[in-house]
Amino acid sequence: LKGMKFHVYEHNMDGLIIWSISAVYDPSALEPAQVESFIHKIVTITEVFRESDPAWKYGSHGAAQKTFAPILMQRMEEVSYLGKMAMVNDQVEALKQIMARNIELILERGEKIENMKDKADQLSHMASIFKKRSKQVKRQMLWQNAKHGLVLGTAITAGVAVVVVPPIVAAL
Repeated sequence: LKGMKFHVYEHNMDGLIIWSISAVYDPSALEPAQVESFIHKIVTITEVFRESDPAWKYGSHGAAQKTFAPILMQRMEEVSYLGKMAMVNDQVEALKQIMARNIELILERGEKIENMKDKADQLSHMASIFKKRSKQVKRQMLWQNAKHGLVLGTAITAGVAVVVVPPIVAAL
């Protein structure tokens, strides 16, 4: 046999009251999650009694046995069925949360992909503008070099002509 214990702390005008709710169970018959679910249900069910019944707060050990024993017996009989249902519900809720998180991640991924696509389109556009402008600069540099070559060629031809032509003309 195994045991499970749960404490509920309550502050009121009289000070601190600690409610200890325990269960002893056979691990071959019940899962720990079923027992934990049972204890949480008992905590919820006993809340009304703990707040309003003076026998629960100020009575001796076992004072609430008379009022709560039938309810407890009924819950203990239901524990295996309801515990399994609670476990299935807990698993369904856990799966819902996982699926919701997965959907959020998929949506975030889709947004990131859209952002990356937009950035890729911008980069492609900027690359085409760069290519176009680089061609313009290349043509401009070719024309500038051609102009410099023409000016330099003309200057060299004129210099050679100045040096060579007068002696040829004088010799004739």
